[in-house]
Amino acid sequence: MSKKELKVIVLSIVIITLFSIFVFQGYESFKSDQVFYFPTIYQNSDARLFSKDIIQDYNVMGYTLFDEIIIFMMNISGLSLASVIFILYAISVFLCFIALFGITFYLTKDKNFSILSLLMFLSSFSVFGTIILDNHLLPRTIAFPLGLLSLLFLFHKKFFL
Repeated sequence: MSKKELKVIVLSIVIITLFSIFVFQGYESFKSDQVFYFPTIYQNSDARLFSKDIIQDYNVMGYTLFDEIIIFMMNISGLSLASVIFILYAISVFLCFIALFGITFYLTKDKNFSILSLLMFLSSFSVFGTIILDNHLLPRTIAFPLGLLSLLFLFHKKFFL
């Protein structure tokens, strides 16, 4: 693949990513399980918050690194929670489309079909009741592209970066 083809592919994936975030399917914040995650993130970043709240004793974030990643990015960047959530969501969607393109290209060896196959994931169709590509950030939204990328690396027999 030449550098020009690679630039066209990356530009196409960036355009599809921006379209999926800003136009169709869109981006939503403070929706679904985020309502449970955000108070915990605020409390983990400042222990004085919600100190008398009984519900905060049950930490739904104990099994993921989701809150640690977000707090780390908030501390490094100095951005608000909403900004960090949006940036992580955009990165996750971009990585998801990169991985889906790579897997499709590996299976078909057709660049045009691989790019056009990404359009199928713009709609929020579901598999067994679970939406493939959410329009809000959850731990699963970060884990899904990482799982697809690991599958792509497995196809190419790259076990180490």
